[in-house]
Amino acid sequence: MKSNNKLVKESLYLIKITCIWALFTLFAFLLNSFGWQESTIILTYVLGSIIWTILKIPYRYGLLLTFANVLSFNYFFTVPYYTFRVDDFQYLYTFISMFIVSGFVSYVVFISNRNRHIAHIRSLNNRYLFQLSELLYQSLDFKEGLTDAISLLERTLHAEVEVHVFDNTQQVFELIDTLEPINKANALDSYMTLKPQSFTNQDKIINFFPILINKEVRGFIFVSGVKLSVDAIEWMSTIGSILALAKQRIESIRLEEEAKLNYEQEQLRVSLLSSISHDLRTPLASIIGSSTLLMDELIERENDLILVRNIHRDAKWLLDSVENILSLIRLNKSNLNNQFQVVLIEEVIEEALKHFNQEDLSRLTIEYKHGSQFVNVEVHLMIKALYNLIHNALKFSTKEVSINTYIIEPWCCIEVRDRGIGFSKSVKDYLVEGFQSTKPIDAKYRQGVGLGLHIVSKIIDVHQGLLNFMPNQTQGTVVSIKLPIYKEDV
Repeated sequence: MKSNNKLVKESLYLIKITCIWALFTLFAFLLNSFGWQESTIILTYVLGSIIWTILKIPYRYGLLLTFANVLSFNYFFTVPYYTFRVDDFQYLYTFISMFIVSGFVSYVVFISNRNRHIAHIRSLNNRYLFQLSELLYQSLDFKEGLTDAISLLERTLHAEVEVHVFDNTQQVFELIDTLEPINKANALDSYMTLKPQSFTNQDKIINFFPILINKEVRGFIFVSGVKLSVDAIEWMSTIGSILALAKQRIESIRLEEEAKLNYEQEQLRVSLLSSISHDLRTPLASIIGSSTLLMDELIERENDLILVRNIHRDAKWLLDSVENILSLIRLNKSNLNNQFQVVLIEEVIEEALKHFNQEDLSRLTIEYKHGSQFVNVEVHLMIKALYNLIHNALKFSTKEVSINTYIIEPWCCIEVRDRGIGFSKSVKDYLVEGFQSTKPIDAKYRQGVGLGLHIVSKIIDVHQGLLNFMPNQTQGTVVSIKLPIYKEDV
């Protein structure tokens, strides 16, 4: 079928140049009958050699027409007539010059027409590229934009077009696996080389164009049923880039919208938590204060005292939970650096200890090994971090808890050491995750919601410090905090 079409085309070209030759030969006979000079007839044939260029005839047929015109001039219009014999060698020079001039002029016109045609095609291609870009830019749904793009490509190329774009390379391989063996081989070749591939399958031309996103093949454009020129292949590669950019743009918009929605939800959550926490803190503080007064009055009434102590303990637990939530909200504020102060680390520790009762304080030992040291901290958050660490150590140990400070340049180190239940290696990575809690040893401490160490970790990160958990040599846990030592700028 393909060879028959080619034969028909070649026959049409021959018919066209034969008609041109016959027409200009008749015109030359007409001029000769009027007694016009040979030079005029030569110009007539030269003109005939140029006319073919406007009929989109291949250049080889133009040369054939030029050669036929030279032979016709020799045969019909030079002495001796109706023979190819040349008696005058000046005519031989005329024939050669006529062939060269006709061939050169027709070649120049042919190249000019071809360049003009290429420029026109490229202009159309650029217009189609603009239309395609506009279609994809206006569409926020990539699939919808892709459908319009395929329709435009099919109208432009007069071919069947398929486009597949995926989110990852795994889906690309899944597509390749569904293809026929020969198609699969060429698709893999295109995938590996990152270049277009063309082949013929059962007299049908199929072109593969990889779609590259971040230098990875994320899809293919299949164009079948038409042989593409070099310009068309380059144009299709550009379309692949446009599709990749459109995919990235729409994906970026989607991620931006998701991030915006997440931010709004987070702000709503923070606002809600902040509002609830503030509303809870005041009545809880009132309950704790009232229960403290009642405990002082009910020392001799043991049963009532136990109930009031339970109220006091639970209210204290709730207040600690609320304070942890507020600390977590405080950590999310963008202007936190403006609230940093240069203070002695001993002062921060002493403030944290004020939140413990006498029974807890009696189990604590404190040692400042290298004297006073200045640190730049957000005081309220650092007090909360130290309180949580010390409270945790007391909660999981019935024995003495030691607090030590020392200097390891450029760090100010705070170490909280207990002899409690310790921790296993399997849970070490989860110690600072939110909402991870363990039942305390001492029954007087209520099991928390698992925010304590999580908040400590966040606070230390904000201060560009280090938090480390180690097993105690004898029993229990050693938690160390390293904070940058404050040094004045010289």
